[in-house]
Amino acid sequence: MTERLLHSIEEAQMSLGGYSRSGIYRLAAAGEIDFVHIGRRAFVTAESLRAYVQRLAGEAA
Repeated sequence: MTERLLHSIEEAQMSLGGYSRSGIYRLAAAGEIDFVHIGRRAFVTAESLRAYVQRLAGEAA
């Protein structure tokens, strides 16, 4: 099975341990994660989620 490139807002929330919906939008506004819009729907890129978590892990180390 191939890895998904895009995640819904709800999936992004769960990927970040149940982070709030408004928190996801704040991360996007701050440039921490990337949105892609398809029609009226917004998706979070898997790459930006991965990079965000890696940055957090690097700061913790």
